[in-house]
Amino acid sequence: MSIRTLKKGQFLGSTRRIHQYPGVILSEIFYDGGQKAPRHRHELSYFALLLEGGYTERSGRRLNAYSPFTVAYHPQGETHWGAVDPCGSRCFHIEIEKPLLERLRECSPLPGPTADLHGGALVWLASRIHREHQSHDTLSPLVIEGLILELLAATARLSEQSRPPSWLRRVEEILHEEFHLPLTVADVARRAGIHPVHLSRVARQHWNQTLGERLRELRIRHSCGILAQSDCPLAEIALQVGFADQSQFTKAFKKVVGSTPGIFRKRLLWR
Repeated sequence: MSIRTLKKGQFLGSTRRIHQYPGVILSEIFYDGGQKAPRHRHELSYFALLLEGGYTERSGRRLNAYSPFTVAYHPQGETHWGAVDPCGSRCFHIEIEKPLLERLRECSPLPGPTADLHGGALVWLASRIHREHQSHDTLSPLVIEGLILELLAATARLSEQSRPPSWLRRVEEILHEEFHLPLTVADVARRAGIHPVHLSRVARQHWNQTLGERLRELRIRHSCGILAQSDCPLAEIALQVGFADQSQFTKAFKKVVGSTPGIFRKRLLWR
């Protein structure tokens, strides 16, 4: 079976907006509902940030289901295939040309295939690059270059981390299922069967953040999906994802994403 190689700037969906900077190509791609992606690979390494819809992708033995505000890194030449959810999807792609990757190689091995399905550092760095892609002013090339290097470094660090203990995966499940509830470290530790101090130490080791920071980012990630796909009032979204009120939601959102929920929604609607 022949495997198609996609050239730089080329994807299997419909390209709506594309910008090229030194060493980087940024593009927004729309995929039709139910669209199948046959086995293929890409000429350049790239990140894919899912903005709307859903997508299931397989590469070798790995199978990932992406929901809004999850991100994947695909090294150059990696073969993968998949299918778009019936509702369709919109993705933001960040292609990295070789000279920029070589700057990372000077201090670290290049990262392997990586997926951030939990709203961690990769998602928020990719989201900030997406924001620059939309604003596209004279300083954007400089800002984007710095963010790309930070994104690559965070991906390399994530690839190098040791496998987390099985109980930490249980903690992830609790946070994902109950992010909207007032969870405490003691309660989560008890349910995972470990000591709260041990939980806090290991969580920071593997996530580079506290349990509270992880929970806040999960709430923000979920709110991003609601903002992208509905006109639900901000005060209502705040309560849905677990914040006490709109003010607390706005403050947390701006800290993580870098803009207010209202501005974020307007930028997503600008296509």
